[in-house]
Amino acid sequence: MTVGVPDSASTGAADDWPGDPARLRRAVEAAGHGTWEWDAASGAVHWDERVERQFGLAPGEFAGTVEGWVALVWPPDRDQAIAEFQRAVGAKDSCYFEHRVQWPDGTVHWIAAHGRVLLNATDRVTGLAGLSRDVTERRQDQEQRDLAHWRQTVLNRAGDLLNEVLDVTVRLNTLARDVLSELADGVAIHLVDDNDNLQLVAAWHRDRDRESALRALMQVGPDQPPDCAAIITGREPRLILNGVDVSWLDQLSVLSAYCVPLNRGNRTFGAITLIRTDEPAWTEDDLRLVRRIGRRAAVAAENAHLFTREQAARRTVVDLQRITAGLAAAASLAEVARIVVADARKSVDADGALMVQVLGEQLSLLGSVGTDPAELARWQGLSLDAPLANARAVRAGMPLFSSSDPQSGLPQSGSAEAFAVLPLTQGPRVLGAIRYAWTAPRRLAPGDWELMLSVAQQAALALDRAALLAAEQTAREEAEKSHRRIVLLAEVSDTLATSLDVDAVLAKLVHLVVPRLADQCTVDLVDAPGEPPRLLAVAAITPRLEELLHLTDSYLPRRRNPKTMIGKALATGQPVLAAQVSEEHLRRISICEEQAQYYLDMELVSGLIVPLVARGQVLGALSMFTTRASGRVFGPDTVDLMTELLRRATLSVDNARLFTREHEAAETLQRSLLPDLPDLPDLDVAARYLPAATHAGVGGDLFDIFALPDGATAIAIGDVMGHDMQAAAAMGQLRSVLRSYAWEGAAPGVVLDRMDQLVQSFEMAQLASALYARLEPGPDPETRLLRYSNAGHLPPLLQYPDGKARYLEDGHSVLIGVPGGHARAEGVEPMPRGSTLLLYTDGLLEIRHRPLEPGLDELLATVQAHDPAAGAEALCAKVLATIEGQELRDDVALLAVRLR
Repeated sequence: MTVGVPDSASTGAADDWPGDPARLRRAVEAAGHGTWEWDAASGAVHWDERVERQFGLAPGEFAGTVEGWVALVWPPDRDQAIAEFQRAVGAKDSCYFEHRVQWPDGTVHWIAAHGRVLLNATDRVTGLAGLSRDVTERRQDQEQRDLAHWRQTVLNRAGDLLNEVLDVTVRLNTLARDVLSELADGVAIHLVDDNDNLQLVAAWHRDRDRESALRALMQVGPDQPPDCAAIITGREPRLILNGVDVSWLDQLSVLSAYCVPLNRGNRTFGAITLIRTDEPAWTEDDLRLVRRIGRRAAVAAENAHLFTREQAARRTVVDLQRITAGLAAAASLAEVARIVVADARKSVDADGALMVQVLGEQLSLLGSVGTDPAELARWQGLSLDAPLANARAVRAGMPLFSSSDPQSGLPQSGSAEAFAVLPLTQGPRVLGAIRYAWTAPRRLAPGDWELMLSVAQQAALALDRAALLAAEQTAREEAEKSHRRIVLLAEVSDTLATSLDVDAVLAKLVHLVVPRLADQCTVDLVDAPGEPPRLLAVAAITPRLEELLHLTDSYLPRRRNPKTMIGKALATGQPVLAAQVSEEHLRRISICEEQAQYYLDMELVSGLIVPLVARGQVLGALSMFTTRASGRVFGPDTVDLMTELLRRATLSVDNARLFTREHEAAETLQRSLLPDLPDLPDLDVAARYLPAATHAGVGGDLFDIFALPDGATAIAIGDVMGHDMQAAAAMGQLRSVLRSYAWEGAAPGVVLDRMDQLVQSFEMAQLASALYARLEPGPDPETRLLRYSNAGHLPPLLQYPDGKARYLEDGHSVLIGVPGGHARAEGVEPMPRGSTLLLYTDGLLEIRHRPLEPGLDELLATVQAHDPAAGAEALCAKVLATIEGQELRDDVALLAVRLR
């Protein structure tokens, strides 16, 4: 080997050492150093004996050349040593290098050398001289410190990593790849699953091809158990060296392996296996580091396990709440079974589930998911004595679980590898059972068993409730049928009570029948004895069906054909039922082929005709038919229902007709008693009378205005209690009495008092309100005086020429007819020319059940919005416009008097 030196080096003798050479020698020897010198001119290298001993040489054994020195340097360190030598010569600088040497006995030593360049007077390099020392002990100490620091760093990185991510699988894979890779050539990590089986969760190898082989060899299976399974069983680490009978060591060319169980408390969560394919051998420090990392990995695995259990517990609570809510709402056996075999099965990750019910001595299948059809066939109608797990669980009333059929000692349960059977009990009664099945051997996850037991309890309650509901279904349907009948009858009664218009009521009736009871319905009504019935109302499920009905009637109406069902019902007054309407019947009642075809096009199925009979007289008939569209068939129940319905309808029709006759008579009497408005000088007079719509009599409202002999004008309004002929007659009598007393010129209070005495003496009426006023000459030609007395009537309303208005509240006393004798007060109000007096009865305000005060406020606002110059007629029209379209609950009388 040749070591080149820079051109600046020159030949010549080395300079002497400065100072006393003997003293320097003693100092060097005391420090344990050896001396060396290189002569640039000759290339010779001189070592003293101490340097030769440092290199493991005997005295005088060194070759004395640079090449001889280089040959002794440990090969990995040679380049660095040569480079430092050349740098010092070239830079004329001191040098320092450390390198290893191997002694003849094979031991390796570290040598540290210090040197200084020797220069001549011309600043040229003449050589190097320096000291060397054996620093093996120091370097070994440093290496141990560095190694300890590295191990601590690895341990810290492992700890930080295992604390970073919650997913333990991710953490362990990163641990194998980024941390344990510094300790070994390959890593495999296993965890124990919920079924106590080892699962490979991480595998790494420097060689990708070997990594695949490592992953395959370390998979746990029944035919290939790795040594880590035995380690977990023993709970102690194990160092495996080449030569031991472990198959995967040879297959992976492994020199050694170290397996460490992940122990935490009394439980082992898995194992870490590290393999080395080359030197160095494992040191105790290496093994200790791996064990410490294993302890931290065990903590991470335990935390993950606890977190998984907590999550499972939460899911169990959520699943149980959801399933319980579903079962609580389930109203049928099928719904209970669906929730159990679908929702509950998913909650425990079962591959299949079925639910059976106990019926006598047999099991009846209610529902299943994920079960083979052939196996389901065996369950339907299965005897309780059958040698199957479900039957055994029902007989014993105890839950059963098998992680694998061959090892369970239980009767075979189909093809399932694992199954659970939970009987559904209520007290001593066993109602059925739930069976969950898994296609692979299984141990239940945390919370699964508790969830299945809780679901079984809730399912038993739901099954018992659903069974009771099913048993009561027939009774409920009958009750609902009766209820529907009552509701229909009530609705018909309400409809009949809404109006006294016969045509309107019966038109509503047919729409109650269609489509609830029939597809087509008509009502025919006899208006008067001896007259033919007329078609009053029609309802059908389609416009075409209604059109066909009218087309058949265009030839010979059914109601006028004695051969038809309605003809028979009108003739006999009895219901006519045709459970099946035949084509023969339709052709028999037809007068031509066209009419028969129209009947046939209706596709009638069943028919019923019920007459309307009142006081022995047939008033009409209701006809109802079904068609093929619904396929309904009438029977005795329909006849009973419609007979009752028509009884009510007939009563309503009869009452309506009586009401109409009485109403017309009362209205005729009422209007005959109302006065014609006189033509009075200086007065513009208008009046209105509206009868109520909700009672038969037009009743006891009255108003009057007439001139008196003394030049005054009498004005009156009143309301006799009642709405019948008696009230109308009483109103006529009171009007005559009032005119008589007023004609005498008596004061308003006196007139009302005399009327009161007469009413109480002759019992002319029960009670009556009345207001009597005299419009007398005033203090000047532009003013009249309104003198009035009010016996329980609403206050008169006076509008002044400027449009303002107010109620006259004075002169008020009790109703006429109240016993006890009461003084009748009077009020006096100036009435300027252009003013208008408005009198009215309470029917004007009794709209929509509103209170009296809002009605009075609205009337005042309406009058104030009226232009007084428009006249009395305009005021009456404006007031009545506020109740236009309203159904009147009472008669309305209105009298407006304007002073022109």
